[in-house]
Amino acid sequence: MLVLRRKVGEALVIADDIELVVLEVEGDRVKLGIQAPRDVEIVRKELLDEVTEDNRRASTVQPSTD
Repeated sequence: MLVLRRKVGEALVIADDIELVVLEVEGDRVKLGIQAPRDVEIVRKELLDEVTEDNRRASTVQPSTD
């Protein structure tokens, strides 16, 4: 994992076409701005983890024989 320190207004670039900008820092919360092509899917990791776990659980449920 790459760890960087950035100040408000500073940015980093990923793969030439994704820019991540620090917009605000307030206490332990950081507001980020992301500029990326429309075809790039951006999802919060905790939501992706939840959907992945739900899908895993659904695939292991045995259908009822009623």
